[in-house]
Amino acid sequence: MTAPALKRQTFENLAIWKVKRFRGKHLVEEYLDVTTGEIFPVQIIKDLGMKSIRPEAQMRRQVKLNKLRYEVRMFATFLLKFRNRLGGFLMPLDDLVRWYGCLEGKEPKHIRRC
Repeated sequence: MTAPALKRQTFENLAIWKVKRFRGKHLVEEYLDVTTGEIFPVQIIKDLGMKSIRPEAQMRRQVKLNKLRYEVRMFATFLLKFRNRLGGFLMPLDDLVRWYGCLEGKEPKHIRRC
């Protein structure tokens, strides 16, 4: 396993290969380079500067979203698109609920009950 096989610093050619569960969290152990077929330990990828993607967080988020009902999952996915870097929303939650209601053809008062 050699790191020079990773030509691009964007890591677009990596896929999660092996995951372990540690203290209730899913952690990535190995990545697969889908173009060459090489398997890289997570430490090599982190040493190369993987900061542009956070697959561990994305995977944990997806696991949690998949446990939700379909309507709730769609609403949560919509809300996640409007987060800022601090974890809050770019606009008030009431406005986001009203927008989602307009998109889905529902009353805003019914959306927050799902």
